Amino acid sequence: MKIALLGASGATGREVMKQALSAGDEVRAVVRTPGSIQPAERLAVVEAKLGDKAKLAEAFTGADAVVSALGVSERTPDEPPSSALPEIVAAMREAKVKRFVGVSCGALAFTGDDQDLPGKIASALLRFSRKPLLEDKQRELDSLTLTDFQWTLVRAARLVDGPVTGQYQVSLKRLRGRTVSRADVAHFALSVVRERSYLQAAPFLSAPAS
Repeated sequence: MKIALLGASGATGREVMKQALSAGDEVRAVVRTPGSIQPAERLAVVEAKLGDKAKLAEAFTGADAVVSALGVSERTPDEPPSSALPEIVAAMREAKVKRFVGVSCGALAFTGDDQDLPGKIASALLRFSRKPLLEDKQRELDSLTLTDFQWTLVRAARLVDGPVTGQYQVSLKRLRGRTVSRADVAHFALSVVRERSYLQAAPFLSAPAS
């Protein structure tokens, strides 16, 4: 499998990259500063800004999917990833790539949600603590629903460090837990790429209840 990865230099993006490479996949990591990524077999590092459609299209060409682990940076809060979505969408179309899997926020609402009280509390905590991220991810969702892409947005609970377990709760209705490891988010994101599952959907993802 060939993956074009956005946000590869972030904590979640590094997990996606590590797991994809370990599985034998080819990864094209799109980053602003190539020096932030260590060389590896089957890894190509592409220096590009998110708004550079030509460079993005070059990076996306031949990929089976674009995986996005982009988040709102505290260093550049006025440059949210969603501001570059028109260029990302245009580059995907030029490269003829229709599969998009993005890491989103558990507080994001979507058609068909039926949150129970614990889910509402967890979502409220995320909305309070990650408002800029939520606003950015809402714009991402709004943009993707207007495309003909086979998109999936993984609505993750609060991200924490931890090993990959492959044991997590997935729901199209509600957020069932308060946290999930970045490693398990990466594991799930790659699994939906491989299985072509959850198309035009935004599944919630959280660790099992303890």
